[in-house]
Amino acid sequence: MAQQTHSGSGDNIGGDQINIDNQINQGEGSTYIEQQFINHPKPTQHYLTAPPFIPSVFEGREEELSAIKQKLFANHNPQHLLLLVNGEGGIGKTSLAAKYWQHYQTDYKHMAWLYVQAGIAEALLTLAYPLLPPFDERWDSQQRLDLILQTLANLDKPCLLVLDNVNDPKVLQQGFLLLTRNVNLHILLTTRITHFEQAETYKIKPLPEDSTIAVFKTHYRSHRPQEDDLLRTIFRHVGGNTLVMELIAKTLAQRNALELSYSLTDLLADLHTQGVLSTLNRHAVTTAYPGTDNALRQDTPEAIITAMFDLAGLGEAELALLSVFSVLPAENIGYSALKTLLPASADLDLSLVALAQKGWLDREADTDFKISPVIQDVVRGKHHSRLGDDCSNLINGLIEQLAYDSIGHIICKDYQQAALWARYAESVAKAIPAAGRSLAVLYERLGNFYETTGNLGQALEYFEEYYRLSQALHADYPDDLDFKHNLAISYSKLGETHTALGNLAHALAYFEEYYRLGQALYAAYPSTVSFKHGLAVSYSKLGDAHTALGNLAQALEFFEEAMKLSQELYAA
Repeated sequence: MAQQTHSGSGDNIGGDQINIDNQINQGEGSTYIEQQFINHPKPTQHYLTAPPFIPSVFEGREEELSAIKQKLFANHNPQHLLLLVNGEGGIGKTSLAAKYWQHYQTDYKHMAWLYVQAGIAEALLTLAYPLLPPFDERWDSQQRLDLILQTLANLDKPCLLVLDNVNDPKVLQQGFLLLTRNVNLHILLTTRITHFEQAETYKIKPLPEDSTIAVFKTHYRSHRPQEDDLLRTIFRHVGGNTLVMELIAKTLAQRNALELSYSLTDLLADLHTQGVLSTLNRHAVTTAYPGTDNALRQDTPEAIITAMFDLAGLGEAELALLSVFSVLPAENIGYSALKTLLPASADLDLSLVALAQKGWLDREADTDFKISPVIQDVVRGKHHSRLGDDCSNLINGLIEQLAYDSIGHIICKDYQQAALWARYAESVAKAIPAAGRSLAVLYERLGNFYETTGNLGQALEYFEEYYRLSQALHADYPDDLDFKHNLAISYSKLGETHTALGNLAHALAYFEEYYRLGQALYAAYPSTVSFKHGLAVSYSKLGDAHTALGNLAQALEFFEEAMKLSQELYAA
């Protein structure tokens, strides 16, 4: 090696020689600084790590490879650092990075692929073996990391460093400056972090429908062309998630290996009623994702999908808000709507922005937020026991927005807005399995909305659910007046709806139950005005029912009782 001279402060770094200060603690109050010059040859191997798993099926992203290269080589990107971004796992970030590695490997002098688990610094330390001779055992991690970074800086350029799975914003913030110290490295990160202002990003979108279907057919070769429309419906149902479509294809291939026993029609029905995880949780399949050692993984689709989404790094407010999104429709939901429905949620705006940055929500048009149906399914599964508590404010907000007056009209009077609240309420009622008073009242609000807007069939379904939950609550807590009162109202609502549908005998039976409970409540608490009024209404309902059935004498008796109580209420 040619002799080198150095003047001024700082380390002398030249060719294959590295100067590092080795600090050894000699005891309290003293430090010995040993200056060492380490001579070692530059690495000659092209691959500094094992290559990544290269996908055998690569469809619909060929143009993106050149777009990524342009961004990495661009002069306006002096750091030569690029984030491959998509908030959802299974979309294809890692596959695209692996294909870039394979496609452009001859353009790089050296290449390294690191899977980031604990942190970026920890991942970089694993490059010690291919880059350096054994360390002095007295060196700490920072000294070793400095030596690795200095060695990387001396490699012939350009070099490619891929950091896979950098999903925690804190991890990226803590390690970002380490990555920007070497301009001869092209650094490609796969991440769910959707916004990081210090670095260039490249948004990875789901594969187009036709490309995803082509991938599906490579894994399920028994697909029948006449089911193409069903397949497209399934694609939309799972949000175009590439990995989920692959797992569906492999599940179908297993189920139908010898004969067609499970059609796409069957699968779509199960997706609607059971969700993605329960539908696919039957047989183990083999896939390359997720993994840290390039080994194929054999597991159930449920386990594979769940492994993509680790909730451990989220705060309590973020977890609760994720529960809320898991029960709302998987569509754009405006910030103003969320503020209306969740007025008691502290720092709602901060939690929304944080979830969007971390990739759990898509942020559209600045103030709209959307969750993937696959993430919804995972969150509902992991939060099964806490959904009711996490969503209690949401349920109460919907109950308030769908409140109605004495003749059934929505108090807010904006029926277009009320229709949106009703759609949200339907999604919530379907998704939350636990029974409770608030959920029962939400069913009652939905029944009233459809009754008022003329959809009696839908109204009857929700009033029946209201009755079912109210009956269960009353059976469990027979002394609870609130539950008993709700059960009485459910009988009244069923009677009104059956009357409107012309089922007069059914209506009479429900009004008689309404009267029975109203009489019991009033007898126990005669001074409670609402119970007295309820009994008066029950007499009036029975009078109407008997009138419609032609029992005029009985109708008269009930109307007289109703008038008597009404007079007492008026006099009081």
